[in-house]
Amino acid sequence: MHPDDLRVVVITENDSARLSEIPHDLFERTRKRLLEIHRSIRETDDRTGEKIYTLIEETRAIKENIHEIFRIRERKILELALLQIEGRSVDREEKRRMVPAEMVMFDQIVRSIASCQRELLSTEEPGVGIEETGERESESAGAAGEDAVEAVPSAEHGQAVVRALTDIEPFMGTDGKKYRLLKGDIITLPKPNADVLCERNIALNMGLNK
Repeated sequence: MHPDDLRVVVITENDSARLSEIPHDLFERTRKRLLEIHRSIRETDDRTGEKIYTLIEETRAIKENIHEIFRIRERKILELALLQIEGRSVDREEKRRMVPAEMVMFDQIVRSIASCQRELLSTEEPGVGIEETGERESESAGAAGEDAVEAVPSAEHGQAVVRALTDIEPFMGTDGKKYRLLKGDIITLPKPNADVLCERNIALNMGLNK
C-alpha cells in the first residue's frame, strides 16, 4: 500500500462527515507492506544508506497515514454507536462501509454503553429498570389527569402497548432498550416498565396485562 494511496483515503475521510468506502483489506495490505519494508531493510546491502533512508521514510509516511485513517473513522464509528444507544436512526449504508474489525468495535461499544447504563442509572429493584426521577415527576403527572399514559395489553406476553399523553424523559427498559416517549406516541413497552408508570400515577392501565 503506497503512502499516496493512503493519503487519498485520509483526504476523503476528512472531507465527509460520513464513513467513506474503503477496501475491506486496507489495514491488512498496509500491514503486509510494512513487513515487506522491514524485511528489505534487514536484507539490503546498500552501503550508501540511500535505499535504507527511502524505505524508512516510506515506513514513516505509511504509519502516519494509516493511524490518521483509523483516528478519523474511529470517531465517526463512536458517533454512530451513540446514535444507536439513544435509539436514533443509524444509516445501514454507513454501517456497511465498516471493515469487519470496525463492525466488531461498533457492536462492542454499543453493548458496553448499554451495560454501563443498566448498571449505573437504574435505581429501581432488579428487573424493573426505570430511573428514579424523584417526586417532581409523580407530582407533575398526577396534577394533570389527562397527562398520563394509557396502557393496553399487547398480544405478546410480557409487553404492553402504551400511548403517551405527556412527554416522558428517557429511561432504560427491562429489555435493555432506551425509551423516550413524547406526547401522542404509541409504543410497545415491557410490562414491568408500564406497571411502574401506572404505580407512579403517570400511567393508566386500560386493560388486563398479559
